[in-house]
Amino acid sequence: MKQKFIVSILCAMLLLTSCGTKSNDVKPESSSSKEVSSSSQAESSKEESKSEETSSKPVIKDKQGNEIPPETLDLIKFNTYVGMNNYMTKIVNNLGSYYTYIANEDEFKINENLYTSGDYAYRLGVSALNSDIIKDALLLAEAEPSYGILDELTLKIAEPMKNLMDTFMSMSRCYDFSDNQYEKAKEYHKIIRENTPVFSELVYTYMDEVAKMADARKEKEEKQLLEDGKIIGYNASHIITVAKQLLNECYNQGVYDHNIVELDLTKIRPIYEELKKTIEDYNNAMKDNDQLIKESVGSDMYHGLQTSLLQSVEWMIKQVESKTPIQDPGREFLGGIIHIEEVLSDCIKAYNDFIS
Repeated sequence: MKQKFIVSILCAMLLLTSCGTKSNDVKPESSSSKEVSSSSQAESSKEESKSEETSSKPVIKDKQGNEIPPETLDLIKFNTYVGMNNYMTKIVNNLGSYYTYIANEDEFKINENLYTSGDYAYRLGVSALNSDIIKDALLLAEAEPSYGILDELTLKIAEPMKNLMDTFMSMSRCYDFSDNQYEKAKEYHKIIRENTPVFSELVYTYMDEVAKMADARKEKEEKQLLEDGKIIGYNASHIITVAKQLLNECYNQGVYDHNIVELDLTKIRPIYEELKKTIEDYNNAMKDNDQLIKESVGSDMYHGLQTSLLQSVEWMIKQVESKTPIQDPGREFLGGIIHIEEVLSDCIKAYNDFIS
């Protein structure tokens, strides 16, 4: 579970720009408002069937009532599905925390040896999750452009996902969790137990599909940046792409911090060299005043984080070469994979802040 969880987070945090239009700025137009001209009687039955199918799709408008252009709607839909993915990782995290304290059984039962009184304990480490995004996702799943299996998965996972998110929100605000022999806690537990199976069945398939979609889009985006001569933009994006590839190789080998000495570096070194060259190309382009002007870049968007990212990989390689296990593999450790994840997460945030 950890592999898919982390990969999806890193993938999904890298968003495309939404041209200034947010998903919560959209609203549907009733399909019954479609217009049919008198000339439609002359159209073939095939064309009529196609027209009916198209008009059955909801028309998405902005807050001013203007129909959103297809290319903008595509970006809104992409970013909404990415947002769904990111909320899913939080739900998985909440479930993990919840079942640390509560037995994974139909009947509500506290793990007495772990549960203690206090502010953190009675909320069971569960964070509040706002489910507003579900409404947008359901609307967009029915709209063009079609995202195929992701549309289908969204329609299936939306209800159990919303039920879990609303329950976690209620739990985070609950101050009488243990009153009346945990009566309210039992109500929450029932909802969690009822909705977890369907969510668990679909969540990693959803994450995998979002990862594929995001990777394909980034590849296309980076290719366009190169064609447009935007060397800084290309290398800034490619730094993240290559770092993700390196982490994926670690995960594909089944290696994490607890067994880091088992990592096969013969497959890591070529990716490291590509990362090193990409960072060098980025740094060199940042020294070119003409390129800075061409791309309207005034300062290093990473604020030196690209150097920290490269160092984190170098420390990991040295850790593996030393054949020394990480003593506390659950925490961020210089030389560990978790440290690379954390630095990459900072890089992704810096990149998103810069392009947004």
